[in-house]
Amino acid sequence: MTLYRREIDEAILFANRVYIKYKDFIKNTLQFKSDAFVVNIIHQEGINIDYYPFSNDMCGMFIDDEFEKTIVFNINQSRQSPERRNFTLGHELGHYFMHRDKQSQFTDRTKDLMDNSIKPFEIQANVFASYILLPTKILETMLMSKYSFFRIQKLIKISYKALFWRLVNHLIEIYNLTQEEAILITEEYRQYSIKKLNNEAHHLNAQLFKLTYFNKKQIIDKLKNENIDISYAYNEDEKAPKTKHIIENIENIKSQLGL
Repeated sequence: MTLYRREIDEAILFANRVYIKYKDFIKNTLQFKSDAFVVNIIHQEGINIDYYPFSNDMCGMFIDDEFEKTIVFNINQSRQSPERRNFTLGHELGHYFMHRDKQSQFTDRTKDLMDNSIKPFEIQANVFASYILLPTKILETMLMSKYSFFRIQKLIKISYKALFWRLVNHLIEIYNLTQEEAILITEEYRQYSIKKLNNEAHHLNAQLFKLTYFNKKQIIDKLKNENIDISYAYNEDEKAPKTKHIIENIENIKSQLGL
């Protein structure tokens, strides 16, 4: 992804602009609901949300024609994972804000929504999705509140891998780290969060929480000497637990928003 740093930075800029436009919708940063936030943006932009039982490798579509603007997500995948549905909505919203003047339809398969995609438009849509599902202000507040990796994931309802790369980009952006350094710090934080779940250690021991107060070079050198396994960053995402009533959930979200 370092080869596309300019495209990534452009996507971050777009996502931040959209967040600023709609941030007044957020009443409590520590009770932020990514699905409600994204659905509200989609509605305010006059985009329809639809669903269809596509084949398993199809995630969603964005269509902009003379009649209407529509985001379609795969109901078969969404039955298994609200996180996947949320990321698909955010991804297609990214195409809407950044790419609709370049082409009027995007058809996105599972490989396009993975962090190892090599298509610039898809990389940008992925970055946009991760930033609009977890805006910088929200992420910073949760980290300042000492939330663990898995607590953030559960609250925001994005996949483990999407959160991982969101944190990597955050560390690059805020602390001017290299991608390798950001991956190292994020992985250590994730591993300490696992230890916290197993009552083996506390996630507050992670070096991520020390970046503001300690010399970052010393932190990086310390982590490099620990030979932390970073293979997780390049593995495929874990399967999310099955969740029922995804369609009803979208309708409930709209109802709660008064849409």
